Amino acid sequence: LEVSEIEQAGDWGDGSGAWTNAFKYTFTYDANKRWVGKTIKIWNGSGWDNYQKYVITYNSNNKETSTIYKSWIESTGSWDNFEKDSIIYDGAGNILEAIHYGWNSLNNDWGYDNKWTYTYTGNVKVSAIYSTYDGSNWSALGRYTYSYTGANNDFILVEYWTGQSWLKTGKYSYEFNQAGQVTKETLRSQKNGLWSKTNVKTFS
Repeated sequence: LEVSEIEQAGDWGDGSGAWTNAFKYTFTYDANKRWVGKTIKIWNGSGWDNYQKYVITYNSNNKETSTIYKSWIESTGSWDNFEKDSIIYDGAGNILEAIHYGWNSLNNDWGYDNKWTYTYTGNVKVSAIYSTYDGSNWSALGRYTYSYTGANNDFILVEYWTGQSWLKTGKYSYEFNQAGQVTKETLRSQKNGLWSKTNVKTFS
């Protein structure tokens, strides 16, 4: 099954007041009604040219395991790989690692770029560490630590790896309504050991 939608842009600056085609998105679904592909085409003034393509795969539990991003190469008339996201789960279906790859055209293979690694207590997420790959080793750069009140996420502590220790840089706090929906997000930054409010978002 394929479903398409067209994005148009209005060029009002020239006084024409007309909508023109910009992008065309075609979504592909399998027999299980899972989204397995997306093709993006760009308008050239008289027709549609291939631009980007996504290919999505799932495991036996219907959880997404990889997304491959391809770009259209006009000179060869073919789709070439350029990025991939891969997800690894534990037996309970929690995400253990989310790995981002770049395409190495010289080796004709995927190369590590960055990843998120998650830890849990039971099925409750307690930390997420962001790492980058230098060609031979992974290096941690950032960490989120989650604190909970009941079933709701109450705090997210943001830290940066200095090379020797974790340095606290930010903290998100949340307020909820009776339905468990987030109504307020507050970001605080730490300086000289003190937390100061830097941004507040409210949701209705």
